[in-house]
Amino acid sequence: MPQEGGCYDLHGNYTEAPSGRVDMEIENARHLTPGEIKEAKLLFKNSINYQNVFIHNEAWFPFGLQTAHTAVSPDGDIYFLPSEYRENFASSTLRLQHLFMHEMMHVWQYQHGYYVKLRGMFSWAVSYFYTLERGRSLKTYALEQQACIVADYWVLKYYSVRQWAQLKKCLNPFSFNDVADC
Repeated sequence: MPQEGGCYDLHGNYTEAPSGRVDMEIENARHLTPGEIKEAKLLFKNSINYQNVFIHNEAWFPFGLQTAHTAVSPDGDIYFLPSEYRENFASSTLRLQHLFMHEMMHVWQYQHGYYVKLRGMFSWAVSYFYTLERGRSLKTYALEQQACIVADYWVLKYYSVRQWAQLKKCLNPFSFNDVADC
């Protein structure tokens, strides 16, 4: 079991949480709920420092630049627009749970040294859609594709192919604005 406030990397090495984050209070933000941690651990086990993750009920981008029905995780926290924010994503709709798991992958990437903020600035030009290729490593896909692959895997493993197909039907390849009704 990991010690309180830290996480294990992919090689089994334990890392302490940076001081000051675990007990910190942030306006318009909260820590992960026990249910959200339980769901995330299904995929990420103890490779994320869950105590350091905040869920924000506000946009990260200024001036209304954050697109509707999206979230962003540029710095190890997750920023949901108020219209998408929930008190507990573990008990929300499948679409929002999928979005939550997608963003948790970005948290994982951030905590493991990926340049999420820099690469995320260009994500508008990168496809979220992917084709799985036999023998191709997850790390060879773009960051957004990695997050989609992991979130899709979670739906397929813990829900059903039918529910995944319905979810994918709602996620129009050209716009995330169409997913509000899903």
